[in-house]
Amino acid sequence: MVSASCDSNGNICRVIAEPDRSLNPHQTLWFLASISFVVLSIALGFALIGAWLVLPFAGIELVALALALYLSQARGIARETVHIDAVEVAVSRVRAVLGADRREEPVARFPTAWLRVRRGAGRGWYPRRLFIGASGRWVELGGFLTEEQRKRFGDEIEARLALVIRRHCPVGS
Repeated sequence: MVSASCDSNGNICRVIAEPDRSLNPHQTLWFLASISFVVLSIALGFALIGAWLVLPFAGIELVALALALYLSQARGIARETVHIDAVEVAVSRVRAVLGADRREEPVARFPTAWLRVRRGAGRGWYPRRLFIGASGRWVELGGFLTEEQRKRFGDEIEARLALVIRRHCPVGS
């Protein structure tokens, strides 16, 4: 998901990219609880008729499902933010790392006047890549986005960059 906003004067803009999430943490817990109830009910039924070996496998299955859902939720907190003002463009990330702080980490800073958006060509089934940079330094953005979202992310960065530059460097002044 890509969102963009500017202050009321258009002097400072922010473009944010986040991965799509189908369930929030509360909904994920409800999903896990309902699946657990069904699986354990069936496993207990089999255990009561003498097939007790089903219980440990049902437990292993539920632990694997819980781990997969946890990893999915952890990856869903990733976010990339591009702050654009008249002087510089700052890129920051919230990484999807288990057990780590979920603070925004600065990645790079570029002079606004020199910033360029570059789109790498995709080959075969590899997706196109999005880079921003200046003076030979490039940062890849939107690795967790779909092709369309990555294109929109690049378009939003270019549009907001043009808006800020137009406000501070009017043509013909």
